[in-house]
Amino acid sequence: MPFQETLHKWTVGKGTYWFNLGLVFLGMVGLAVWYNLAVFGNLSTIEGFDTSQLARNLALGRGYTTDFVRPFSMHLIRSHRPDHDPLIREAHPDIANAPLYPVLVAGVLKVMPSGIVGRMAPKGYFPDQWIACFNQVLFLIGVLFLQRVAARLFDEPVGWIAAAVFAGTEIFWRFSVSGLPTMLAMLLVIGLADALSRVGAANPAKTEEPDALGGPGAGSGLGWAIMAGALTGLLGMTRYGLGWLVVPVVIYLCMVPSTRRGVWIAGCVLAFTAVMTPWIIRNYLVSGTPFGTAGFAIYEATRVFPGFELMRTLNPDFSLITPSEFPHKLLAGVKDIFENPLPRLGGNWFAAFFLAGLLVPFRSAILGRLRVFVVLALGVLLVVQSLGRTEVSSDSAVTGENLLIVLAPLILMYGAGLFQNLSERFSAPEPGAWLVTVSTFLVVMTAPLLLTLVRPMFSSAPSSPYQPKTIQEKASQIDRSDWLMTDIPWAVAWYGERQSVWLSLRYKEPTEDLKRPNDFAAMNGVGKRLRALYLSSRMTKAVDTWGLWSWIHREKREAWEATINDWEAFLVAGAYAELQVPTGFPLKDAPFGLWPELFLMDSERETPNAIKGE
Repeated sequence: MPFQETLHKWTVGKGTYWFNLGLVFLGMVGLAVWYNLAVFGNLSTIEGFDTSQLARNLALGRGYTTDFVRPFSMHLIRSHRPDHDPLIREAHPDIANAPLYPVLVAGVLKVMPSGIVGRMAPKGYFPDQWIACFNQVLFLIGVLFLQRVAARLFDEPVGWIAAAVFAGTEIFWRFSVSGLPTMLAMLLVIGLADALSRVGAANPAKTEEPDALGGPGAGSGLGWAIMAGALTGLLGMTRYGLGWLVVPVVIYLCMVPSTRRGVWIAGCVLAFTAVMTPWIIRNYLVSGTPFGTAGFAIYEATRVFPGFELMRTLNPDFSLITPSEFPHKLLAGVKDIFENPLPRLGGNWFAAFFLAGLLVPFRSAILGRLRVFVVLALGVLLVVQSLGRTEVSSDSAVTGENLLIVLAPLILMYGAGLFQNLSERFSAPEPGAWLVTVSTFLVVMTAPLLLTLVRPMFSSAPSSPYQPKTIQEKASQIDRSDWLMTDIPWAVAWYGERQSVWLSLRYKEPTEDLKRPNDFAAMNGVGKRLRALYLSSRMTKAVDTWGLWSWIHREKREAWEATINDWEAFLVAGAYAELQVPTGFPLKDAPFGLWPELFLMDSERETPNAIKGE
């Protein structure tokens, strides 16, 4: 009977999959709404602000330009082509970010209703929430894609377990609202694993091995190899460091038993090159470097350029770098990764199943080779992440510099495979015992997320310097065509929609004849004049209060201007203690007072050095 057939289809037939798929979809949507209402306020990562403002410029037809101007970026552009000064003054080209994610976010902002652009939401900033929702859509697609790949390579229960752990891990939700391209990179990694597992398979649906001499299905391997190369290129266009995954991809293809391996490898490498090369050429034409400022990450967080100093340097001196800096940085980075993120690669201790599973052989040669790929990828990204680590990683626990986490879906898949195998062997024989075991395990794995939702910790606390209204109020004091200097240029560029230059390395160079000036005067002489100085609570609250007290109560009242070289002294000795700015400093108006943030503008009044408030 038709009714009975339909009932069977939706209860025990193919309809069961679509029913489960619907439940996953509704569950993910419900989790996203709950998480956003309970936890998410607005963006809070440097990279998230940076890519968002870049995407908005793309959406508004301003090209691949940035309002977050790094002095080091100005140095690269000027050194390559001095005639690019008009670009620095008007529309500064971005040479810090890979293009794929900003282009996709630009599409999201393009379709966002124009009436809410720049408006505040009941909880946060509307564009922030649109970007978060976009990343959560990528998260949902990644969960469903991982389920299908794991089910094909292992079986259905493994697919659902891997998808459930992936969807219920708290750290992935934090990445989903960070504005970072991590969710996109994870989705591409799942697609890469799917393509690699199909290369040379006689029956791609069953991932059977081909004939050793290139039997059935060997010809179709070229298409999947090209796909793998293209996906690796897209990973490199998402985050430059991920482009190094082409090395384990080629090694994987070398392990496939077929006489057509050479053709597959050539197709893969050509596809990877075709994706990456146009953008590398663009970067070279603009800055004379293949990857812009990102290519100099290896110099950051070293003895010569600690913290953010390199990006704030207008005239760097690389001759001070010695070859010993790089092995030291590599070893320090590897040590830190082994102590912290490596044991929790899957977002929690579920990664232990993956590590234990390395000792378990697979009957399927494809699963064995794919596991070798994952291990090789971990090794490659371990080195790349260690050498490319910057102060951004210290600024936030959620950072795009965490490259290893993009392999988490594959680690969860293999961990789920071992867990499924063990749970079937050691579960009690009573009916339903296996289901109880798996359910209990999933509750334990998702406990951090559940506890976060029950006791939310808002990402944008009242003390955070990233308050959209506060930043917009200050940025509105200058024209859109002007620019200002600030210690949080990423946030001012996004919320304030003003071209913002990163705070110069120091206020004034200690010597007059220094050949490489990196102070306010040097920055103020490049491009347009700086119309405002904005030192946020991020900096003012870090001022040494004991130093301020000692300065105010000093016995010998020496000339205070002679002591000012850095911005901390500018704040303590000048703005706070003397209520003045040094002689010759052009910004003297303080319309918002001196605390908790310092905002100085052009002074239209003929006054001495005293700071004038409204």
